[in-house]
Amino acid sequence: MTLTSFFAMFFMGNTSLYNQLVVRDMVSSQSLSSLLSTLLYILGFTLVIEAAGMGVIFLSIHGTMGMDIEEELAFSAFHSISAFCNAGFSTLYGNLGNELVLHNHNLLYITISFLVILGGIGFPILVNLYETVSYESKRLYHRYVKKNKRTIRKILYNLNTRIVLIMTAILLVTGTVAIVVFEWNHAFAGMTATEKWVQGFFNATCPRTAGFSSVGMTTFSVQTLLLMVVLMMIGGGTQSTAGGVKVNVFAVVMLNLRAILIGADKVNIFNRELSHDSIRRSNATLILYLLIVFAGIFGLSILEPQASVCLLYTSPRPRD
Repeated sequence: MTLTSFFAMFFMGNTSLYNQLVVRDMVSSQSLSSLLSTLLYILGFTLVIEAAGMGVIFLSIHGTMGMDIEEELAFSAFHSISAFCNAGFSTLYGNLGNELVLHNHNLLYITISFLVILGGIGFPILVNLYETVSYESKRLYHRYVKKNKRTIRKILYNLNTRIVLIMTAILLVTGTVAIVVFEWNHAFAGMTATEKWVQGFFNATCPRTAGFSSVGMTTFSVQTLLLMVVLMMIGGGTQSTAGGVKVNVFAVVMLNLRAILIGADKVNIFNRELSHDSIRRSNATLILYLLIVFAGIFGLSILEPQASVCLLYTSPRPRD
């Protein structure tokens, strides 16, 4: 969508005002006059992250998969883009569960996971983080290197950034610990302790936003599959490459539920009150999502009557 908007504005000049407003909201541009520069900023930001991911992936697989340099570079570029865009496609047979990378490639799984996370939290959050880190670095430099004790600390990260980052961290930590506990001697049996934690982190990251897999889904316990269903439903951040109802929506719904349970008249977070319109839209989004999912499951149960709607998987018995 960003590329299409960029080329439309570059080759066609100014599009309609309505289209410019839509693109502005999509990319979180401050004004229409800075729209083109914002689109260029997004492209540059994306290429830098994907290039960095490509470099780390190359270092993690170099000389370990029987490929020449060109094949390794192509593999690294493809998987970096696929991860950041939350596509989840892999050129390997069996996805990232292929024996070529399943063991002794922890750096590959960690890199893929962080690329998925960065692509899943959304461009506005990435820019806000970049601005905050840049400002803090300059402030600390002037304070401790230039010995300027009068530097004033400003809080640049906004409410949306705090909500997305905190919710993402909670989901990642909770998901990782739960999956490791449930699969330590089950799906992760035979792996080293480090590999189990890396695989737990990887499998807690990918269900929320991407389609990568490293362990066969049929080897997971029912508890892990139920957890993955919830993670898939929540997804990533708004204005990102992720799916789901979005962590922002889920956070607002949970905050509204908390306010109702404690009898509060307003929904507050970090000493800020959430608008009534935001609460209404979040609740409507979640309800609409659940209705669509139910309709899909119901339709599949009619079209595929032989398939079970439950999570339990029973492997076919071998013939005598």
